[in-house]
Amino acid sequence: MHLGIDFDGTITDAPGMRQRYARERWEIELAAHEVMRSGAVPIVGEERYRQMSIATEGVLTTFTEPQVDAVSVLDELLQRPEVTVITARYGHQAAFARRWLSRHALPVRVVHTSRAPKTEICRVLGVDVLLDDNINQLGDAYSAALLEVGTLPVLYELPYNRERERPEGLRSVSSWLAFAGLVDELARA
Repeated sequence: MHLGIDFDGTITDAPGMRQRYARERWEIELAAHEVMRSGAVPIVGEERYRQMSIATEGVLTTFTEPQVDAVSVLDELLQRPEVTVITARYGHQAAFARRWLSRHALPVRVVHTSRAPKTEICRVLGVDVLLDDNINQLGDAYSAALLEVGTLPVLYELPYNRERERPEGLRSVSSWLAFAGLVDELARA
């Protein structure tokens, strides 16, 4: 089974880093559900949101904490034949993700889509399961396209995506331990 795993917000606590950035840079408190574009732009503005995104997907990646249990579970999952980190970052930003993974002793291949949907890379790589914190924000068509190429979309639930609509066929997990359990369940099926 080939696992595809998103980086920002899924492996790392990118939302927490965005909150920290807004607080330290502008003294603005963003709630956990306000860290993505739709919640943050009305508060910080388009230009500040762009600055925050560039900073948190650049050098600040190094200082971003992992999601709870992400490192230990990902380390276990790396014992399986294929695990690929699939990030929407641009190439120069993906280099920071590679450094973060190396710093945490996670020898995993990283591919980037330069903001393009992950559907095509999932098809090309033969990804069976994609864990991502943004799947339900991209709409029904995105989940349907993933399913069409043979990739099961799995939402990593966080405060900013829990209330959004769930496309048909989308699975969800509330923790990395739950994801490990789902992978085991799928491997037995």
